[in-house]
Amino acid sequence: GSLAGGATTEPPGDWGDFPRDDLEGPYSPPANPDPLAGVEMFKVGRADGWTGEVGKIVPVSLAVKVVDVDGWPVEGAEVTFLSLRGGGSLVDGDDYEHPTLTVTTNSLGIARARFRLGKHTSVEPFYRRRPGDEHATQVLMHLVEAVAASAQGPLVIDEPFQLFASPGAPVVLLRTDTNETELDHCRAGTWVDTITVAAEDQYGNPVSNVHVHFSVGEPTRYAGCTVSLCRSSSECLPRMRRRMHLHLLEEVTSANNHRSSAASLCEVAALDPRERG
Repeated sequence: GSLAGGATTEPPGDWGDFPRDDLEGPYSPPANPDPLAGVEMFKVGRADGWTGEVGKIVPVSLAVKVVDVDGWPVEGAEVTFLSLRGGGSLVDGDDYEHPTLTVTTNSLGIARARFRLGKHTSVEPFYRRRPGDEHATQVLMHLVEAVAASAQGPLVIDEPFQLFASPGAPVVLLRTDTNETELDHCRAGTWVDTITVAAEDQYGNPVSNVHVHFSVGEPTRYAGCTVSLCRSSSECLPRMRRRMHLHLLEEVTSANNHRSSAASLCEVAALDPRERG
């Protein structure tokens, strides 16, 4: 008979350690069994330079390879990964998180460690502007070092791993200029205030390039009084109050690629010109 239909497979970069270890180096030379025989260690895989979302585990492991003087892989070498900057953590096989984690190399001379990105971009801020973005985005930069034990002393990689964490989806709008705007004794059409708001994700990180829609509701009569502007309550004049509605739009720029919404309200009060004497 013949085979009909289709089949789907995950890309090799998304495989787990098995069967990746068996298939990754089918023609690799035999491993050196001396765990201290290493003379060089270097980064392998796709984790270096990875950009993910704050608080998430990077889907590809940090990986280094230890080789001996002949370039053969060293099996059993102890490699310690250290999270130096950014507030991220290394995740062990039981899903516990640590600032440092020691693992051993496999038969290919490779040691791997999972990494969870930090939550707050203000810890180690780095700014990026992608094509099409109007504004730069504050992201979190991580540095992760790797050190291996050897007979000739510690082995280190040429430079630490760099990983970046972008803010998550915007979930809240915060007014940053003031809580309330009031202006008395002004003419209709007079500029009152500039409303400034910030979009933030679940961890309070600023989210750039988000479309915010401003709309103003119908005026309603307000009987409040700003005492500092009146010598007595009898001198207070009626005012009209409007509610300003601020919404995160469903459509945002490609830089953050989020689809979420939130709303916030602020009020602008002004003297009703019809009540002037």
